[in-house]
Amino acid sequence: MKNSAFKDHFSHNAKGYNKFRPDYPDKLFEYLTSLSPSENLAWDCGTGSGQVAITLAKYFKKVIAIDASKKQLENAKHHERVNYAAANAEKLPVRPNTIDLITVAHSLHWFDSKSFFTEVERVLKAKGIIAVWTYNLLPISPELDEIINKFYYEIVGCIKPL
Repeated sequence: MKNSAFKDHFSHNAKGYNKFRPDYPDKLFEYLTSLSPSENLAWDCGTGSGQVAITLAKYFKKVIAIDASKKQLENAKHHERVNYAAANAEKLPVRPNTIDLITVAHSLHWFDSKSFFTEVERVLKAKGIIAVWTYNLLPISPELDEIINKFYYEIVGCIKPL
């Protein structure tokens, strides 16, 4: 999702991506909602095929779900409270101080961090919440780990954990 450097690794198989993308536990969203100043508007940034956006729709009146990949959005699950848009994370067409909760599920590494966090500061309400999460690889064997790590960190561009 970096403006000029977005590497679209997933559009060619957006249906498969949607099928195999993990869902996240409702307890996570219940907790985030409990911290949010209200349940009016959530922004799922880097939504991919919309797993987080659909779950947010259980808790928020409206969800804006953006992704730079139009193909991903074409394969996203639909919900009356979710508005999908093909856009970069660094510029959201909403008024300042309107978002209660911003979620980024395993996609922050695609964004231009400085521009993204400037946008977060602009659109997030006072006492609004930003929640960013990811998952990590599990070691299997030195031979397989080398292949998987090369793909994950060098080709896909995920950030190595500290």
